[in-house]
Amino acid sequence: MDYADLTRVALSALQSSTSADSEYVDHDEAHCLRGKILGVLIRQSRLAAEVTTEDCARYLSVKPQLIEAWELGERAPSLSQLEGLASCFKAPMSDESLSAAVLPQAEQDEYMRIRQRLAGALLQSARRDQEASIEDISARTGLDADLLQRYEYGESVMPVHHLTALAQAVQRDLSYFTDSAGVSLRRASPSARNAATAKDEDVDLAQFAADQRNRAFIRLAMAFRDIDREDLDRIASALLAIIRERRDENGRSPT
Repeated sequence: MDYADLTRVALSALQSSTSADSEYVDHDEAHCLRGKILGVLIRQSRLAAEVTTEDCARYLSVKPQLIEAWELGERAPSLSQLEGLASCFKAPMSDESLSAAVLPQAEQDEYMRIRQRLAGALLQSARRDQEASIEDISARTGLDADLLQRYEYGESVMPVHHLTALAQAVQRDLSYFTDSAGVSLRRASPSARNAATAKDEDVDLAQFAADQRNRAFIRLAMAFRDIDREDLDRIASALLAIIRERRDENGRSPT
């Protein structure tokens, strides 16, 4: 198996491990299994890249024990943390290049907050499109209703193995979350770029910003930095309206 793109491989493996019939699933066992699958993929990718857990920890500004817990399947990274690991495995790991690639902690926190709030709003929008309550999704996934509400409002980090179960519960492919929330803000920070690729990344970012279809996303992402629950409800409703409009135009629900 090619572990060069950890995010793609991991999401594909997690999605294929999800049962189509959630009524008879032992949810705790299913979440545990997905965590173990993800852990194995992270460890194999790290070893293939010849990167240490300490390197990963410095790159993501977390403790090495957290990386080890991910690899053991005891905990699971969020989508943005998984993408960070993938970037770490692709980057040259000299001390100089590693230092240049690491974002300041404040920027890491800001990036995480925007990503988890946008993913939460998309989850809420998809749930409403299914006319399902929080309690419905809780029953389908075995996840606590209060935890789901915190996920929807971006108040708790959503680990990837939970995101996989939730995507199935709201009848969305994982690309619904990754394509909508997958703009790497890490690339927009000069401190996060390797000097050899900075010019190409500037071009990519400029092309993204120049595309009129992406302007709304940029404004939305920036607005997610500081926003309360009432405003998030309105955003989720707006996303739902857009999804329904697109479905009407295409004659099918987007996934």
